[in-house]
Amino acid sequence: MSDKAAAEQDTVVEVDANDGRGFQPVDAATAQLAQLAVAEDTQEAEEDDDLANLPKKVLLRLDALRKLQEAQAEVEEEFEKERKQLELKYEKLYQPFYHQRAEIVTGAKEVDAVSAEPQTEGDADEEDVKGVPGFWLRALMNHSVLADLIHERDLAAFEFLADVHSASHEEDNGFKLTFEFSENPFFTNKTLTKEYDIGDASESGEAVLRNVTGTVIDWKESQNLCEVTKKVKQRAKGGKGESRVISRTEPCDSFFQFFTPVEMPSEEDDEDVRAAWS
Repeated sequence: MSDKAAAEQDTVVEVDANDGRGFQPVDAATAQLAQLAVAEDTQEAEEDDDLANLPKKVLLRLDALRKLQEAQAEVEEEFEKERKQLELKYEKLYQPFYHQRAEIVTGAKEVDAVSAEPQTEGDADEEDVKGVPGFWLRALMNHSVLADLIHERDLAAFEFLADVHSASHEEDNGFKLTFEFSENPFFTNKTLTKEYDIGDASESGEAVLRNVTGTVIDWKESQNLCEVTKKVKQRAKGGKGESRVISRTEPCDSFFQFFTPVEMPSEEDDEDVRAAWS
């Protein structure tokens, strides 16, 4: 189990780069934009100088190539729209399978093979296990990035994780992750969500992360997995008198930090960064 800092938890979900959901951390993207703001003017000036030295016929051919590229981009835009609709169509067709999976995992439904299994003498000694215990913990631990976000202190809460599912936005490239929990001793929420608002791809080909929202977890008393209480000695003022032991609560690494709402930089913040690099 890794105790590395969960740097991803604020802004990033690692997904297949080909499915349109890949994006950069906000801080990294902001830094890149600031650097580009400085470099673009210089680069454009150099390109203009180079083009000015080309023969007129070559310039006309380059203009024709530019128009071809623009026409191809229009066709590609239509392709992306149709692909989005196709993805949404099949996502809906997948839902009955995911629903049945959840029923089997939680034990709400028994599979035919178990129901038809003849009873033997040894079955009486077997513990009557409901569903598939620990299914989602095993699934998440098999994911290279998510495994690093799960810590020892989180394991007990994952025993109550009943289902995980994702729903794509119909109007943009965003999506919503939902974690459903059964009644547990840690928090009162039945569902915890993380939602990503993702715009169209930028010129660099990377999707633009516009906003991230998460669930505020209603922790039960003394059960907050995102905090740790430490006892520290506090000296008396002026160094006189006996020191005393006080309790101090500090944030700590936990998978459940993943759901902490993220404060995204505003357009004014982006402009300030650009101005600082100008």
